[in-house]
Amino acid sequence: MAKTPFLSLQLLTVVCYLCFACLLLPVWSLTVETQALLKFKSQLKDPSGVLGSWKDSVDAPCQFYGVTCDPVSGRVTEISLDNKSLSGEISSSVSVLESLTTLLLPSNPISGKLPRELSHYINLKVLNVMGNKMVGAIPDLSMLRNLVILDVSINYFSGRFPSWVVNLTGLVSLGLGMNDYVEAEIPELEKFDLALFG
Repeated sequence: MAKTPFLSLQLLTVVCYLCFACLLLPVWSLTVETQALLKFKSQLKDPSGVLGSWKDSVDAPCQFYGVTCDPVSGRVTEISLDNKSLSGEISSSVSVLESLTTLLLPSNPISGKLPRELSHYINLKVLNVMGNKMVGAIPDLSMLRNLVILDVSINYFSGRFPSWVVNLTGLVSLGLGMNDYVEAEIPELEKFDLALFG
C-alpha cells in the first residue's frame, strides 16, 4: 500500500511532461517553419522590399507577406509571390513546410534548379513557377498525387520531357511549354488542353 502514492506521483509527473510537450510542439513547429522561410528569403534578392515583413518575430510566419497559414494549426499552407521581381534561387529549406498546399512564384526572374525536395510535398495542390529563369531538369514530381495545377512553362528547363506527368491523374491545368527539353517522345496527354503547353 505504501507504493501507491509513489506510483501516483510518477503518473502525475508523466502526465505533466506530456502536457508540457504538447504545448511546446506547435511553438517548435512554427519556429522551424519560420527559420525555413527566413532561409528561403536569404536565397532571394528582393529589390522591391516585398519580403520586408519576413522577420523572426512572435507572429511569424503567419504575418509574413505572401504567406497563408492554417487558421487552426498555424502551419504554413501557401506561399504566393507572383510578379514581385524576386531573383536568386529557391531554397530547399522549404521542404520542412509539410502542410504546404500552394507554391506560387510566377513571373519572377528566379534562376537555379527546381529543388528535388519538392517531390516530398504530398499535400501540394498548386505549383506555379511559370515565367522565371529556372534551369536544369525538372525533378520527378510523380509522387505529388494531390497536384491539381502544375505550371513550369516559360523557363529554361532542359533534359528529357517530363513524361511522369501522366501519373498525375488529378491535374486539371498543366503548363510545360517554352522550355529547352531534348527531343523525346511526348506521352499521351489527351486529357489536357494543348493550349496549356505554350
